[in-house]
Amino acid sequence: MKRIAMSFAAVALMGPAAWSLAAVESMPQQLTFDVAYMAAAQLPKSESVGFAYTDLRGPNCAAIPTGDIPEYGAERCPGFRRYGMIVEYGDQRNSITVVAPNGKKFPLDFWSELTVAPSAIGQKAEWRFRRVPTSSAPHALIVRLDFPATGDPELRHLRKSYLVVVKIAADNVCISDLIAPSNDQNEKARASADSAAQRGCYQKP
Repeated sequence: MKRIAMSFAAVALMGPAAWSLAAVESMPQQLTFDVAYMAAAQLPKSESVGFAYTDLRGPNCAAIPTGDIPEYGAERCPGFRRYGMIVEYGDQRNSITVVAPNGKKFPLDFWSELTVAPSAIGQKAEWRFRRVPTSSAPHALIVRLDFPATGDPELRHLRKSYLVVVKIAADNVCISDLIAPSNDQNEKARASADSAAQRGCYQKP
């Protein structure tokens, strides 16, 4: 355990640019937040963006009643700073609903807005927020979603791993960007998330 903790500390000291959601998802759950905030502590004083990770599956999520809808399920998972998170499952596809502090729900409908093909959501959500006294609410969210890059039914088993950027505003929550796989995918997603306020909601091609 000591060796594991030391290795995660070393990764944290590398700074956020070296992080990926895939790396975070491989960490033991009890260490995720500790390591995330260790990395945040290494940011230069001029850096105004903070980040935190929450679970999208596992023991920290709890099933919620969904009625008599066949092949549909939902779990309430940890949110961040008064925002809640509901992960939805149906017909081999995943989506999420963000719940605002006032209780209003914003279904993101990954299964229609991004793809109708089978999909699988990642294990962690990355919340982005401004580290300033006047604003503590998150301004964006990043989640991983695996789905086929083609609509050909015979190739649906060939999934690619995308990063979904979600814009969070006081009166609206919506998908703002979809980042395709690349060597700098994580950097692109974070840059997109931190400038999401300047863009509208995502329009499917």
